[in-house]
Amino acid sequence: MTLASRQLTDFRRLQQARAASLELPVSHDKPQAEPQILRQGVARIVEVQDAGKYLVTEQAWDAQADNGAGAWIDAIGGYTRKTARDFRCRPSGREDAIVPFWEQYAKPDDQGGLLEVLIDIGDTSAFWAQIDQCQVDGSTGSNRWIYAWTEICKVSPGYSGWAAPANGRSGGLSDHPAYNSIEKINTGQPGHIEGIGVDPEHLVTDNYSFQMQPCPAGCIVRMHEVPFSYEDQEIVEYWFAYENGVDGECL
Repeated sequence: MTLASRQLTDFRRLQQARAASLELPVSHDKPQAEPQILRQGVARIVEVQDAGKYLVTEQAWDAQADNGAGAWIDAIGGYTRKTARDFRCRPSGREDAIVPFWEQYAKPDDQGGLLEVLIDIGDTSAFWAQIDQCQVDGSTGSNRWIYAWTEICKVSPGYSGWAAPANGRSGGLSDHPAYNSIEKINTGQPGHIEGIGVDPEHLVTDNYSFQMQPCPAGCIVRMHEVPFSYEDQEIVEYWFAYENGVDGECL
């Protein structure tokens, strides 16, 4: 090969290398599906259903709402009354609560992995409540009461700064009453130590007469939701702890 032929061959190879470097690489020769983007955001519970399921509507923050204070409003084009499930299947969520949501695929079955919406209703198990009234729980022995109550929250400093929030929880004497855990072991029988550590027999003598008292109306207590299953039903009861006082007079 002459010098001129070698130089011409090298020039052609250099031109081919430059041309190849300008071509886009081909990663595949078949169209590929776009990956599913899983969404997350904020939603409002609009309806409570069974077994930890809810209907939710997606929310967007509007800084101009509520006279410029800002508020969550229904999002345009977002989920509307979408079926969602609390990620721990808790049934204690309540309407109008604002909760985070996210999308996730369920475990594949014969229909494939279906996309579902999960929410987190948060820690709703404990909150402040005010005792409204009570009556003797005659079905389970004496020195036990059931209580009507109303959820309250702090709105200003000091003892008087409590108020019932909008859409707060409440219970009556016949509908979702509250129970005092300290009264659980009470029987009212002589020789038995009640929940506050007192034997009822020692409260009545020839010189004085005292009786155990219920939690008084107006008292603020820490209320707890206690969910459990009973006869294939999900039930929520409300319990608090208050050490009963005794009152009476000398004879």
